[in-house]
Amino acid sequence: MKKWYRHMGLKFKVVLAMTFIILLYSVIFSFVSIRNAQKEINRQLEASHMEITNQFNNYIDNLQSYLLDMSSTPYLNRTLLNILADRPVNTGTTTDAYLHDFLFTTIMSKNNFSFAGVINQTNLNSGYYITTDTSFGLQKYEKLIKSDSFLDFIKNDYDFACYPMSAGDTSILENNVQDKILYIRTIKDTQESFNLLGYLLLGINTSTFDAQCKSVIDTSVSGLTMTDSKGRQLYQYGMKEPAFSESAGQNTEIAYEKSQDIRYLKCITKENSLGWTITYYTDLSHQSAPSLSTTITYIILIAVAAITVFILIASLITSAVTSPMKKLLHSIQHFQTGDFDQQVEIKYNDEIGQLTEGYNQMVNRIRELIQQNYEIKIQEQKAQLAALQTQINPHFLYNTLDLLYWKAIAYDQDEIAELVYSLSRLFRISLNKGNSFITYEKEAEFLSCYLTLQKSLMSERLTYTLTVPDSIKGTYLPRFLLQPLIENAIVHGLDDNMDNPRLTVSITDHTETVSISIRDNGRGMDQTSINKLLNADTAAVTKDGASSDKGYAIPNILHRLQIYYGTRMSFQIESQINTGTCILLELPVTKTIQEETDHV
Repeated sequence: MKKWYRHMGLKFKVVLAMTFIILLYSVIFSFVSIRNAQKEINRQLEASHMEITNQFNNYIDNLQSYLLDMSSTPYLNRTLLNILADRPVNTGTTTDAYLHDFLFTTIMSKNNFSFAGVINQTNLNSGYYITTDTSFGLQKYEKLIKSDSFLDFIKNDYDFACYPMSAGDTSILENNVQDKILYIRTIKDTQESFNLLGYLLLGINTSTFDAQCKSVIDTSVSGLTMTDSKGRQLYQYGMKEPAFSESAGQNTEIAYEKSQDIRYLKCITKENSLGWTITYYTDLSHQSAPSLSTTITYIILIAVAAITVFILIASLITSAVTSPMKKLLHSIQHFQTGDFDQQVEIKYNDEIGQLTEGYNQMVNRIRELIQQNYEIKIQEQKAQLAALQTQINPHFLYNTLDLLYWKAIAYDQDEIAELVYSLSRLFRISLNKGNSFITYEKEAEFLSCYLTLQKSLMSERLTYTLTVPDSIKGTYLPRFLLQPLIENAIVHGLDDNMDNPRLTVSITDHTETVSISIRDNGRGMDQTSINKLLNADTAAVTKDGASSDKGYAIPNILHRLQIYYGTRMSFQIESQINTGTCILLELPVTKTIQEETDHV
C-alpha cells in the first residue's frame, strides 16, 4: 500500500485525500439516512397493512351483519314457517311457486347472494334452492343432504356455520362454477317451543370480495386469506399464504416473520361478528424495495454530487502545478515506445520549464545517436544477409552439370539426365540473378528439383506433394527459405529404414498473408526439443550467417525472417514422437522485390 501511494501522481494524491474525507462523511451520512429511511418505510408499511386489513375486516363485518339479518327473514314470514311445520296455509299458489318467490324476491334480489335455499327438517328431500350459476328456477337438493358440510352442521348441532365451496365442487350443487362461502342456519318454530323446522342456506361468491382487494393489494408480492373459527380457509386472494407460525391469539396482531428464508410482514385481525380471521401478508424483499431504493438513490446522488464538487475543486487547484509535468510524462511515455520525435512546449521559465528544456535536448541527442546506430546496423545486416545467401554459390559447377546433362542424353541415360537437369536447375534458380527475393513459382520449381534429387538418393522410397495456388504467383518470398526446412525434415525427421517416408509441402494464399506448411511422418520430437529450437540464441548463428552445425538449421531461418519481417511473421513447430513434425509459417504478401529490400 505504501509503495503504491508513493507511485501516485501529485494531483491524484490531493484528489484522493479530499475524496477520502468526503467519502467517509458520505458513508456515515448514508448509513444513518438509510437506517432512518428503513424505519420510516417499515412504519408506513405497517400502517398501510393495518389500514388495508381493517378496511377488509369492516367490509366483512358489514357483510356478516347483513348475512345474519337476511338469515332472520324466515322468522318474519309466518307462511314459510307454517309450510316447514306442515301446517295448513292458503298461499293462493303452489308451494313451489311460493318458495321460489320467497327465495328470489326476499333474498336473491336484495343482495349479492349467488344462491339461496330452504330444507324441511321433517323431509330433507323436499328442500329447494335457486342459484345464479344456472337458472333462477327451483332445484331440489339431491346431493346437499349427503355432503360433508351439511352432515358436519347437523352432527355438531350448530345454530349457524360457514363452509367453503370450491368451483367445480358438485357435492352440494349440481352446477357450481364459482368459489363460494356456504352459510347454513337453522330455522326454528317460534310458535311451538322453538322446535327445529328446517335450514336456510345462503351462498356468496368469493369473487365479490375481489373488488375490495384488487385496488389495494399487489398480487405479485402480497396476499390475503380469510379463515373461519375452525381454521377452514374461506377465501384467498393474491400470493399464496406462506407457512406462518400460529398467531398469538389477540384480535389484532402485526408482526414480521420468516418463511423459507423470506421475510414477511403479516397483519392478522379477528374483530368481526362471525369470528373469521383475516390475514394480510407481504413479501418484504419486494415490497419495501422501491421506496427504499428511491431513498438510497437520492442519498447516493447527493454523495456523488458532493464528491464530484470536491474532485473538481481539487483538480483545479492541482492542475496548474501538475499539467506541465503531465505533458512531460506523456512525452516520455511516447519516447519509450519508440517515438523519437518528441518535443515538449516550454511555457514557463520555472524549474519545470528548465527540466523540460533539458529533456528536449536529451531527446534530440538520443535521436541522433539512434539514427547513427541504425545506419550502422543496417549495413551489418545487409552484409550478414549477403553472407547467408552466398553459402551455395557453385558457379563452376553449373557449366559442368550442363555438360554432364548433354552427355547423358547422348548416351540415352534418361534417368541420369533427369537428375543432372534437376541439379542444374536447382543451382540456376539458387543464383536468382543476385536478388534476395524469389517468386513463389520459382521457389516451387527449386523445391521440386531438390525433392527429385532426394527421392533418387532414397531409392525412390520418398513420396512427396507440393501445392502452390495460382493466386499467389507473381508474389515474392526470401530466396533459399524453404529448402533448409525441407532438408531438416528429410535428414533429421525421416528414418532411412522407414517403409513409406512422406513429405507434404502446402502453400495457401490468404490475400494479405501466405501460410506455408511442411509436414513429415518421421520420428518427431518432444516439446523440450521444440522449445530449444524456437528459443535458440542468435549467437548460434555465426558471423558468416551459417548455423553452428554448418547446416541451414531453424535458428538460421528464424534469424533471416526476423531481419526481413520483424514481428509481421509467425513461425511454429508442431510435433509428436513417432508421428511426425509440421512446421507452420505465416508471412505477409510481398508484391515486389523492392518492397522488402527497402524494408531491410
